[in-house]
Amino acid sequence: VGSCSVLFSSVARFCSPRTRMAGAFLESCLWAMIDAREDEKVSGLVAKMLPRVLGHLRTPEFRNKALEVVTCVNNRAKGAPGVTMPIKELLEVFAAKESSPFEKNFAMLFLAMGWKRASGAETGPLVPRVLGVLGGQIAQHQTMLLHLALASIEHVKSAEWEACPAPPEAMEMLRSFLLDVMLYSPPLTAKPPPGGSPGAAAGAPAPPPSPPPPADGLSPEAEERLVGQATAGVRPAGMGAAEYIMGRKLAVLKAIQGKLLSDEAALPIALVAQCGAHHEVRKMGEDLARARANKADFEDTALVGTLYRLLLGDAQQAQPGLPPPLAPAARRAPAGIQVKGLLYANVCRSVRAANSFPECLRAVFEGLYGATSTLRTKQGAMQLASWTLKQAEDAVLRPIAGVVLTGLIKFVREMPEVADVGGGEVAVAQLRGFTYSVIGQVAQRSPELFAADVGIAAMLFGAFGTEAPEVKVSVQEALSLCCSAYEGAGPEVKERLMALLQTSIDSPAHQPRFCAVYWANRLFAFHDVRARYVCLLAVADAKTEVRDEAKAGLEPPVAPPPGAAAASLILAEDERLVAARAAARLPAFEDMVAHLCGPAVAQARRGAPAGVKAAMVAFCNRCLAEGCAKASLSRAAYLSAEGEHAANRSQAATQMQGIIEDALTAALAPLGGRGVADASLARASFQALVDLHAARPDVVAGAYGQRLKWLEAFLFCANEGTRELVAVLYGALAVRMPPAELQAVVETLAASAAGGEGLGTGLDTRLGAVAALGHTLARGGEAVPKEARLAALRLLHALVRDKRADVVCVA
Repeated sequence: VGSCSVLFSSVARFCSPRTRMAGAFLESCLWAMIDAREDEKVSGLVAKMLPRVLGHLRTPEFRNKALEVVTCVNNRAKGAPGVTMPIKELLEVFAAKESSPFEKNFAMLFLAMGWKRASGAETGPLVPRVLGVLGGQIAQHQTMLLHLALASIEHVKSAEWEACPAPPEAMEMLRSFLLDVMLYSPPLTAKPPPGGSPGAAAGAPAPPPSPPPPADGLSPEAEERLVGQATAGVRPAGMGAAEYIMGRKLAVLKAIQGKLLSDEAALPIALVAQCGAHHEVRKMGEDLARARANKADFEDTALVGTLYRLLLGDAQQAQPGLPPPLAPAARRAPAGIQVKGLLYANVCRSVRAANSFPECLRAVFEGLYGATSTLRTKQGAMQLASWTLKQAEDAVLRPIAGVVLTGLIKFVREMPEVADVGGGEVAVAQLRGFTYSVIGQVAQRSPELFAADVGIAAMLFGAFGTEAPEVKVSVQEALSLCCSAYEGAGPEVKERLMALLQTSIDSPAHQPRFCAVYWANRLFAFHDVRARYVCLLAVADAKTEVRDEAKAGLEPPVAPPPGAAAASLILAEDERLVAARAAARLPAFEDMVAHLCGPAVAQARRGAPAGVKAAMVAFCNRCLAEGCAKASLSRAAYLSAEGEHAANRSQAATQMQGIIEDALTAALAPLGGRGVADASLARASFQALVDLHAARPDVVAGAYGQRLKWLEAFLFCANEGTRELVAVLYGALAVRMPPAELQAVVETLAASAAGGEGLGTGLDTRLGAVAALGHTLARGGEAVPKEARLAALRLLHALVRDKRADVVCVA
C-alpha cells in the first residue's frame, strides 16, 4: 500500500490540476454508483453525472475510467426499470458536433433506454429535435432515431413542430419510414405438411426454413429496419417486433392528422392505411386520404414518384436507358393488390403521371398482364391508359401509342375467362367495354396507327357478333372514334373497308348496321355509288338511329349560309366541313343504276324490303334530275339514244325501268293475296315510270306493251292517285297496240266502267276503268276504231249523270 501511494503521488505531481480534477470526478462517480441502492438515488446520480462522464470518453487518458463508470451505470440501470435517464441531455450529447463515436454510441444506448422509460409528455417535445439531428448520421443511428420518433410521434403538438421545424432531408427520411410502417404486415406462418418433411421421413436432417419474403411494398432491408434489432431498445418488454409495429400505425395516422407532413407526403401513407388489417386504421386512413387528396398537388414530382414506386416496385432487371437496378436486398416489391387499386385511381388525377415515361407504360402493362393481376388492377390499368391518352403530350405519346394499341388488342382477344379474372360476368363485361373505348381513344390521338390496318376495323365490327349486349355499346363508341382515323387511307384500304361495310350492313344486330352507314357517310365521297347503296339498304331499318343515319346519307351536305354559326369550335374542322359540303354532288345517274343492276347487287336488291326499293327509285330519280340540270338538258334529251353518251344512257334507262318494276312488284299483295299492299310505294313508283315513259316511251312500251293485264292490278286499287297515274300509262300503252287489240281493250274497259263483268266488279274497278278509258280515248283519238270510240264516248256522257259522285267526278 505504501508503494502504491508513493506511485500515485509521483504521477499526480506531474499532472495538471484539471487532469487531477477529471480523474477525481470519475473516481467519485464510480464510488457513488457503487454506494447507491435506491432507484431514485441512482436516477439522480445518473442525471447529474452521465452527460459529463460521456464527455470524458473523447479523452484517451480518461477513456478507460469513463468506460468503467459507463459500464457500472449500464449494469445498474439495465435491470432496474425504475431508473430514469436524462434523455434531453443525452440527446444533446449525441447531437454535439465535437462528440466522438464513443460518445455517440453510448449516448444512443442510454437515450434508447431512457426513452422507453420516460412518459410521452417528456419524449413528445423532443421528437422535433430528434429529427433535427437525423441528417448526416450513420445508418444504424438514423434507424434508431427514427424508432425514437415513432415511439412518441403522437405526443408531439402542432406548435412544437412549428417551433422546431426539421430540415427537408430529415422529413423525407421520416416520410419514407412512416410509409414503411404503414406497409408492414407480419408474415404468414406456413403450417408443416402432414407427416413432416420428406427429409425427416428418410432420416435426413430437415433443411432450414427459407426466410419469408418481405411485406408487399417493402424490401428486405426496409423490413429489417422496421422489425430488426433496433426495435428492441424502444418496444415494451414482452412485445414482439411485429406486434409493436402494427400497434404504432394508429399513432402514425393521428400524428399525420396534424401538421407533421405536407398533403403530398401524407397522401400515400393514408392510401396504404385504407387497406390496413385493423378497422380503426382503415377508417382513419379513409378520412385522412379524403381530406388530403382534396388539397394535395398531384403534379408534385415527389408524390408522383412515390405513387409509381408503390405501384411498380423497383426494377428487377437492367433496362436500356434506365439506371442500373438496386441490390436484391434493397429492391422493393410492389404494394398489395388492394393498395394498387387506390394507387391507379390517384395516379389518374395527375397530368405529370400521364407524361411520366416509362412508368405509365409499365403500370398499364403490369396491371393488365402482371402475374398477380386481378380484375381490379386490370380496370385500374385501363383507366390509366385512358387517362394517358387524354393527357399525355404528343412527344410522350407518339413513341408508346403503338405499344399501347398492341397491348389493348392482345388483351381484348386473350382476356382470361371470368373464373380466372374474378368479379363476375358483369364486371368482366365492363372491363371489356372499357378496353374497346380506350382503343377508340388511341385512334383519336394516333390515327396513323389505323390508316393502313383494316384488321383493327374488322376486329371491331366482328366484336358485335361475339360480345355481350352491354359491351356492344362500347364497341359502337370505339368504331365511331376510329372512323376519322381512316379518312386519309389509300385506295386499297378503302376498297377493303367498303367490303367490310357491305358485309356489316346485313348483320342481324343493329349496331354494326349503324356503324356501317356511319362509316359510309364519313369515309366515302357523296358521289360514291357503293356508299350510297349502303345507305339505301338501311333506309327502312327497324332501328330509328339506323334509319336516321341512312336518310342523312342520302341527302347531300349543304354549305352553310353566310353568317351562320360555325359547325365546330375547331376552325380547321369547320373549314374541312365547308369544303366537303361545297364538293358534294349526287352520283351520276348512269353509275348509280348500273351499280344497282350489277350482278353482285341485283339479287340482293330484289330481296330488299319495299321501303328500300322505294328509296332506290326516288334516289335514282334525283340523280337523273341533277344530271339533267348540270347538262342543261331535258330528260328526253339526256336519255336519248343519240349522242356521245347514247349507249350508256340508253342502257341506264332500261336499268331504271327494271328498278322501278322491282319496286312495283314489292307494292303488290304477297303471294296468294289480291290488289296492292302498299299504295304509297305504288304511287311513287308509277310517278317515276310515267316520267321515264315521257322521256323514253320506247323503253317503257317495250317492257309493258303486252303486259296491260299486270298493270290492271294497280289500275283497280283503292288509291285515287295511283289509279290516275296507272290510267295515264295504261292509255299511252294501249294506243300503241294494233287496231283490233285496241278495240278489244276499249270495249273491255267500257264494260267495266258501266258496271258489267268486263274486268271485275266493285267501285274501285269502275273508277279505274273509267279513268283508263278516258286516257285511252284522249291519246288514241281517231286511232281508236270509230264504233268503239263512239260507244265509249256515249258511256262517258251517261256516267256524268251516274248516281255515284266518285264515278261522276272521274267521268
